Amino acid sequence: MPALILARTPLAAARAARRLCDAQDGVLFGPQVATLDRLVLPLLAASGDRRAVLEPLAERLVAVEAAREVGGAFAGLLAEGGTAAALAGALAELRQGEVLVADVRAAARTLDGAAATRLAALADALAAYEARLARAGALDRAGAMRAAAEAASRGASCPETADLDLLVVAGLGEASAAEWDLLAALVSRARRTRLHLPFFPERADACAPAEPLLRRFEALHELAAQREIEVVLGRLDGEGRAPLPAALLAVFGGGRVPGPAGGGEVLAVAAAGEEGEADAAARTVAALVEGGMAAEEVAVIAAAPRRLAAPLARALAARGVPLSTGRGEALADLPPIRAVLDAIAAAAEPTRSTIERLAASSYVAPAGVGGPLGVLL
Repeated sequence: MPALILARTPLAAARAARRLCDAQDGVLFGPQVATLDRLVLPLLAASGDRRAVLEPLAERLVAVEAAREVGGAFAGLLAEGGTAAALAGALAELRQGEVLVADVRAAARTLDGAAATRLAALADALAAYEARLARAGALDRAGAMRAAAEAASRGASCPETADLDLLVVAGLGEASAAEWDLLAALVSRARRTRLHLPFFPERADACAPAEPLLRRFEALHELAAQREIEVVLGRLDGEGRAPLPAALLAVFGGGRVPGPAGGGEVLAVAAAGEEGEADAAARTVAALVEGGMAAEEVAVIAAAPRRLAAPLARALAARGVPLSTGRGEALADLPPIRAVLDAIAAAAEPTRSTIERLAASSYVAPAGVGGPLGVLL
């Protein structure tokens, strides 16, 4: 029963593969776990496309060379440094959105002043970037994804997509035009497709990025008449809180399906500032605990967990609720690491205050001031 799980990131794919392996007593047999990016090279090879696919660093270098070729607004910025990543990111977004150079130039003509100048320069950089790719016979990520999607639509197949019976798409909240075309080609091949989409109908305002993908799947009326297509919203599975790999094993009809049988509850809490967010989260957790839920059954998910950990711990402690963050103090804040960082800074530009801190550190100068540090002071 050939199956393919498409995860959102390589890390999610690795975790899914590990859980599948653990659930099958240490043997991963049958299901394949991949990302859309991981399928690009095999599909290009299967279609006979021999163009090189650039790595992220190579894309950035091509973007910088394209900007230097254009000059103008980018000349001074590139000389100062610090803009290569931003430039490469802007060009990558334009390429991923399949925005034409003419469209960028038309948008620049609708603006005035510095904004118009910068957007026009970006259009010139995009044109130079695409010309360099064409001369080198190479593909960036966006171009490779488009080429793989076209190859898959023409029937190209690789070991992961051959004779596909079940396709599981997990956590893929957004998709570019090329990514969707590749995904649609895979859906048309698979006998069964399950889309696990992080979309909560009761909070559609917070799930706006995932809505276009949901609407695209809902529009597959003709294909749905020939294939089994199931869309699961919000959770990873329809029953209980079992993880995705266990749910997949349940579809196969084998393996153990761990996890409690009861349902869960997802609450979204927003407030102004980190202290306000921590206080609102603590009130919500305290209300759940007072309602009979065990403290260990409550998980707090924050956008900035490191910054929120301390105020959340204080807010929960004030309400008598324990907090387990699963992480300790930031590595850079530990005394040995701070001493090493100070030593590195002092080696490049020694100052009296830095050397005094090093002399007071038992990690660097256990005997106190003396030796080379004493000479420096």
